[in-house]
Amino acid sequence: MLGNIPVSVLQTYIDKSLPDGWVDYETETIVMELGVPYSELLGDKINLLRVFKVVPTLFFEDPLFFLHAVDVINNNVADFDHVPSINSLELAYGLVEAAKIVGAESVEASPSYQLGIRELVKHILKNDGYSEVCWPFDTVGVTGLGPSDFPEDMIMKRKAIKEYIDGISSKSTN
Repeated sequence: MLGNIPVSVLQTYIDKSLPDGWVDYETETIVMELGVPYSELLGDKINLLRVFKVVPTLFFEDPLFFLHAVDVINNNVADFDHVPSINSLELAYGLVEAAKIVGAESVEASPSYQLGIRELVKHILKNDGYSEVCWPFDTVGVTGLGPSDFPEDMIMKRKAIKEYIDGISSKSTN
């Protein structure tokens, strides 16, 4: 199902399948032109891509949009009645996908994150027990998480990030 593929892959598919200016089409028209069944998640991903095309810096500047975008990138239907609660693994995947969506060669080459986003990322990392900033969070500009009595914990967190990103990417494309 097209709604479950990574947003960056969906973007490539839309850009190859539809003419320039597709962002001006209704979501349902885009889905119809793609020849796939509509789902709420697919609609949310198309709308997310539309925002990235029209205001490519919004993800890097607006904390609320950032949270909703990361939620949708992680295959969750947007719920604008609530503030999304994302964890560090979802955040890591969101950062990687956002870099691809804006055409950055790597996460490190992403646009600069504004202070509100940096503080939000720092808060998420602290809540998830990070004692240091590791990839891909180091690309956001977060510092000062503090020492840990369990250095092996960070080894496991790095492994979990890689496994989550690899797992959701491969699960979504199967």
